[in-house]
Amino acid sequence: MKIYVTQIYIEVGATFPFGHLFQQRIHRELTQATVPSQLFLDKYGDNYTLIFRMSAKFSIAENEIRGPTNYKKSKQVEYSIFLPYDRIASEKEPNKSALLHLFQGIRSVLEKLEIDTAEIERRETNWIAEFCSEPTMFQDSEP
Repeated sequence: MKIYVTQIYIEVGATFPFGHLFQQRIHRELTQATVPSQLFLDKYGDNYTLIFRMSAKFSIAENEIRGPTNYKKSKQVEYSIFLPYDRIASEKEPNKSALLHLFQGIRSVLEKLEIDTAEIERRETNWIAEFCSEPTMFQDSEP
């Protein structure tokens, strides 16, 4: 099972600056840290890709998760995770806060799919620190 995180922002101004290198890195890290559960395998099969669409909204106080959407032809199952933009933007470290909310949403979905999140939980703090300290993870630093 491969896991991807993409970004699509539907509300003007409610965006985070994570770039394509961030998306590539988080894909590798999440894919390596997870093993599909029997529930996931029974429901979707062993060759499905799990996609998380990261977005943000002004009007919410907590994560809002939508999905799943099952694309049988392309063997993809997709969830949208809407992050609470106002709450995150007001934090001292908004990028770190956005990542904390994102991982919370990802873990929530994985747990509903009975996928063990222990390895993600073990690595999450280090990943966030690495992502936030690496300028290439952000769009405004890309060429």
